[in-house]
Amino acid sequence: MANNYLIGKNLSYSYPDGSIGIKNVDVCFERGERIAILGANGSGKSTLLMVLGGLLSPDEGEVIFKGESDLDKKRSEIGVFVQDPDDFLFNPTVEKELRYETNQLDEKFDDRFNKYVEKLSLNNYLDKPPFRLSEGEKKRVMLASLLIPNPSLFLLDEAFSSLDPFYKEKFIKLLNEQNDLEKTIISATQNLSLVPRIADKVILLGKNGELIKSGEVREILYNTNLLKKNNLEAPQVVRIAKEVGVGKEKPVSVEELIELI
Repeated sequence: MANNYLIGKNLSYSYPDGSIGIKNVDVCFERGERIAILGANGSGKSTLLMVLGGLLSPDEGEVIFKGESDLDKKRSEIGVFVQDPDDFLFNPTVEKELRYETNQLDEKFDDRFNKYVEKLSLNNYLDKPPFRLSEGEKKRVMLASLLIPNPSLFLLDEAFSSLDPFYKEKFIKLLNEQNDLEKTIISATQNLSLVPRIADKVILLGKNGELIKSGEVREILYNTNLLKKNNLEAPQVVRIAKEVGVGKEKPVSVEELIELI
């Protein structure tokens, strides 16, 4: 496991009220992977992301990123997208938020700043306080604030919710472009229909915060009994494929389904 990019060994975390976040979770990720973390509400998806990102310290186990267990030393290389934007945005203006992680020695910072402000249509928001923005606008600011510092690891908690179709597509495109640069993208989501577009592998967490199964996207999404047992519903494409008798081919997109039919 020493060669793995990001490793979580026997991770457990419980909240102050005694509720279990995650329990005895072992995970490892290679550089350049796209992984989706699935699970019902309360299964520990957010907790696992926060532990992997060093925002929560596990009660047991350890996280090792690029051979380093002290994640503070790797903080600039880790971008964490939290579920609630109001837990993330705190600067008085959008521009100050986007420049908060400025490294004065980074000659390309301003180039990336201008690039992602343009791509996420934030030019007209730079002087505005983040708390006055809509939920979707706040998420655009959050993504820009992750992309501009140029991390190598992205940990995304429900990043695609509360977005209109245009910006959902934009988010997917921008993150997949990062993956093309061998950045590792780990996304927690309950939107199983989105999984084939944002991940190649899946981790499924159970209701008690334990790791139930990991595997390729098609393998997990077509294990409908396992998904149902863990309070998740297979994507519509999967359900239709099974109903019309092409489930063995395991299409995961509308285009694949239409071609088989």
